[in-house]
Amino acid sequence: MRKLFALLVAVMLAGCTQITTEPGHETVIVDNPWFFGHGGVREETQKPGLSWYWWSTRGVSIDLTPIKYSEPLEHLATNDNNFINYSSYIVLQWRDPAKLVQKFGYENWYERNLKEQYRTIVRDVTKKYQMTPIMTDPATLASIEKEISEQFKKHIESTGLHVSLLNVNMGKALPDPAVIVEMNNTAVQQQRVKTEKQRKLSEDSRLQAEPSLMQPNVLFAVARDQSLRAIGCGAIVLNSEFGELKRMYVSPECRGQGGAKRLLALLESKAAEHGCTLLKLESGPYQQEALGLYAVCGYERCGPYGKYTDDPLSVFMQKHIPASLLAS
Repeated sequence: MRKLFALLVAVMLAGCTQITTEPGHETVIVDNPWFFGHGGVREETQKPGLSWYWWSTRGVSIDLTPIKYSEPLEHLATNDNNFINYSSYIVLQWRDPAKLVQKFGYENWYERNLKEQYRTIVRDVTKKYQMTPIMTDPATLASIEKEISEQFKKHIESTGLHVSLLNVNMGKALPDPAVIVEMNNTAVQQQRVKTEKQRKLSEDSRLQAEPSLMQPNVLFAVARDQSLRAIGCGAIVLNSEFGELKRMYVSPECRGQGGAKRLLALLESKAAEHGCTLLKLESGPYQQEALGLYAVCGYERCGPYGKYTDDPLSVFMQKHIPASLLAS
């Protein structure tokens, strides 16, 4: 009797298969009977654990944690006829695994039902916006993501898919490579124009320098090394309201030794002897060493003055001369 019972158990186990469901998953049970019974997807899924089924039954393990789908998109037209690229992704989560597998299958359901529609929605929404705000304004990109999310949720509901849309993220928006090349070419041309303009201004200033230095309202100083070789110079032009610092220069091989600070201090003291209480200057945004020197010596950013106008190629600074330097 015992042998017969053991034989029956062995036969039963030989005709069965075990299905294990891991934590965070559910297993959709699919019956495929050979002779008797009904096949298809069971409505009730198997929760984490182990169960035995007939040998012809199979299980489809479904990950219930949020799933990220990367969707990089390139060459999308914007409202201003430029092109932009996204490194976008979306996050979806299964809601009812059994119904989803029963109606849409388990493999390639995303590609068949959602992928192309998502890409179409992104293209259509992007056409409403201009390239620069998309790249530089977080609020604009957030508005794009919100609109895409709303439209994509409606599409998911219309398909009957049992999934939830948790997130739409466009990632970093960058210009199309062809647009970058065009932007670089434009920037180079603009820089050439600015450089030529600056060169002409410098040349005009040089031609006017010598006569202007002979004026009575100009304070001019020359820095020399121990061999009396000129290594730097500077000037202050005095007027009724302030003095303007001009012509500050120290030869490259002599920089970083404190000569510029001493030269500037000398000019400031001479300006104070003439009753000047405020000094102003104009420099360029790319002259970082000079701007650093002025900042260390107490000069602060200010707006345009005199005949100057607001210009991206100009930086304006000023300093109030301490009362201790003023002539008594």
